[in-house]
Amino acid sequence: MINVQEKKLCNENRILPSHYLKMLQIMSLEISEGRVTNKSDAHRLFKVEPSKVDRVYDMLVKKQG
Repeated sequence: MINVQEKKLCNENRILPSHYLKMLQIMSLEISEGRVTNKSDAHRLFKVEPSKVDRVYDMLVKKQG
């Protein structure tokens, strides 16, 4: 489920919630396998603006921490 902060992030960045959840899933997998260690590593995973990837990455780190 998406919480209020995540809904706000999706609205502000014009990301569909389904795409946001898929991005989280892919980033989590890549981080756990050691292929993504920072925001810039995640940029290559998606064909969207790097700033959107950065915001999703920040939210993922915030949720895990």
